[in-house]
Amino acid sequence: MRYGKLRDIRWIKTPEILAAATDSPADLLNGEAARWGVPVAAHAMSARAEAVLLLQAAAEVEHILAVQYLYAAYSLETDKTKFRGPKPPANAEDLVNGAGASDGWRETILEIAREEMGHLVTVQNLLRLVGGKPHLDREHCPGAQHAFDPFPLKLEPITRAALAKYVTAEMPALSDADLTKELREIREEANAAAGVSVSHVGLLYARLYFLFQETDKPQGPWRIDPTPWPKIHLSSGDFVPAAELKGYLADAGEWRATGFPQVMATPVSERPGALEAIYDIARQGEGPAAMKDSHYERFLGAYREFRRYADPSKWVPARDVATNPNTSTVAFSDSSLEQSRIRDKTTLLVARLCNLRYRMLLTYIGHALALRAEPQNPTFATRADLAEWAVRTEMKVGVSGLANQLTQLPVARSPGSGGGAPNAGPPFELPDGPLLPGKEKKRWGRHLKLIAESKRLMAQIRKAEAPKDILDILVDLETADNAAAPKIKAALDKAASSV
Repeated sequence: MRYGKLRDIRWIKTPEILAAATDSPADLLNGEAARWGVPVAAHAMSARAEAVLLLQAAAEVEHILAVQYLYAAYSLETDKTKFRGPKPPANAEDLVNGAGASDGWRETILEIAREEMGHLVTVQNLLRLVGGKPHLDREHCPGAQHAFDPFPLKLEPITRAALAKYVTAEMPALSDADLTKELREIREEANAAAGVSVSHVGLLYARLYFLFQETDKPQGPWRIDPTPWPKIHLSSGDFVPAAELKGYLADAGEWRATGFPQVMATPVSERPGALEAIYDIARQGEGPAAMKDSHYERFLGAYREFRRYADPSKWVPARDVATNPNTSTVAFSDSSLEQSRIRDKTTLLVARLCNLRYRMLLTYIGHALALRAEPQNPTFATRADLAEWAVRTEMKVGVSGLANQLTQLPVARSPGSGGGAPNAGPPFELPDGPLLPGKEKKRWGRHLKLIAESKRLMAQIRKAEAPKDILDILVDLETADNAAAPKIKAALDKAASSV
């Protein structure tokens, strides 16, 4: 099990919070605060400490939502010759893969996951603004739910019930008049599927917005009533001077997100920009306010199509994949975990490689964000190289390619052995301990160790005679690693000589 900062968040309900709730459409945020409480950071002794911990929690929530959405997207069957069910609708392929200018379910969900990663990067910029360090960690306790989890972490194939959870988690604050019969039914379906009341984390961003204001007086685009919120704010002295931030703030161009206009990777160097960034994240997803083409709107559209066309007696859009797949070598007493334990030798090796490339992705991102930008160098690795390897190698080839293949590989040696779904999926597991060492020399050394471990796993996968599609991915990864390793070694030598 791996634990994050979510456990350090508490919900409070004071008389002021409860008294602020009304039925007025203008006070919907206050009603949400009265229903769920107001988030506070346990043991924070200053406004800056509060901001850092709340931002770390926000980063973990964005990360947790992203991996669940990715799993759902990869679970979709894209090959019409392999559709499950006796009578898929005539437009089944278009619903999954899209047609013309319309994105299908798969691309819609992948796009939302990319946008969650954009939120994650923007939160890193906000952390940098208040003197915090990059935070890319997350909780990894399937089934557990903590303060800001909209619902318990569950890597599951796409279903109508899963979409109901996503709609509810991303739903803005709505008045009773706007909460239609359909939306009430979706919320009830989501709660039943999750086993808890599905919440959204818009209150987290409202709390951050108020904390980033200069005073209680409404400031910037989000006009927040000060009544329910703790009356503390970041002072000007809590912000890192703009000159010291130069070269450290991420933007869409650096992270190859310019081709995706909905992806927000917003550099922030002062209070007004921070307020705008927090507001924009809240409007796009998980917030009490909503914008056009928000996550809520797109998930609601997918849910409605799913309800109309995906009658499970006729068509199941998802591949028959496991829920919460894992790579444990020890049998579980919990039957659901044991059914999802990957026991096929080849599948297990591919799952471990997928986990490793996922770890490499996060390590590249975290290290890049810790470095100041400088021109790319032909000899040694720089921040720009790390960002490029994260996006072009890990996101586009390693994690995505292996994850998609895992949904087509068996969990066990004999199909159906031990019960459960026959196919695996990407476990998105992380090891215990920090993702990124504290010292620069050890950071470059970590990259080399991960590349060496990847090479060892790839050799084992080849010996196991994995399918050709996987072997093709290995060639691409090995080519990228062989090009990266010398530059990383040169950067390691450079760091060692400067100690």
